[in-house]
Amino acid sequence: MADLSKHRAWLLAALVVVGSCSNDDEGSGNPGGPSNTPPPSGVVSVAGNWTGTSDFQQNGRFFPTRISATFRQSDRNVEGTILFTEPSWSGWQATFSGQVSGNAPESQFFGNVTVTAAPQAGGGTCTGTMQMSGATRANTLRWEAPILTLRPTGTNAGGTVCLGDVLTVIWILGR
Repeated sequence: MADLSKHRAWLLAALVVVGSCSNDDEGSGNPGGPSNTPPPSGVVSVAGNWTGTSDFQQNGRFFPTRISATFRQSDRNVEGTILFTEPSWSGWQATFSGQVSGNAPESQFFGNVTVTAAPQAGGGTCTGTMQMSGATRANTLRWEAPILTLRPTGTNAGGTVCLGDVLTVIWILGR
């Protein structure tokens, strides 16, 4: 009977040790990794890395490209960086900040985006801002803006040629 008590005590200790272990990739212990646990407000958790496409139209032509993103989240507040990953879009990137609202499984994002782009000609840089909004889920999102106006910025702005107005900017991302 004493041996049975020792085995029970050993089994209980083993269960306590196993139960206290966790996988940070799935929990909130890894701020850069995905989490399936909604923030305290109940909105979708979007922190982590994403990949997908960016698309816009200008003069009846569509311009798609691949993008990668890093999202940081503090409850409803979301911010991050978008990198345009195809060689023909070298020098393009975006930063964004905004908020998600509603409850999981689908929340809505609304925020401001600043795009920095390589010029079509000349030196300098092209910069524009837009307001994006859209459906946001734990593993997919679709954000849209009606217009982005890219204008010359920087010290060589006089000789810089930018795209100007681009319409219907759409980001579709997944992880």
